[in-house]
Amino acid sequence: MINITFKRKNNYIIQFEASGHADSAKRGRDLVCAAVSSIITGAFNAIKEIDKIDLTLEDGHAFANVKTISQENENVLNVLYIQLLTVANENKEYIKIQNF
Repeated sequence: MINITFKRKNNYIIQFEASGHADSAKRGRDLVCAAVSSIITGAFNAIKEIDKIDLTLEDGHAFANVKTISQENENVLNVLYIQLLTVANENKEYIKIQNF
């Protein structure tokens, strides 16, 4: 199961964390994990351009902590949220998203 959390402050995403594996197929053939990994990697690559967010991206774990709230940060993180929610809605048994 992939567990994903978004923490918000004043309607802005201030923290994101994803951990675990979907285990929807054998390692290397898991399309749910591949989709989630691709979405997170793409978002983190975009976030690196902003450079106002601490990022960690490792096998089975991703973390983002917003240092400075800005509309630019929020735009990227909202796209991340919407894309992950789209995958989660089709794969509820493998992905859990929580908002705090």
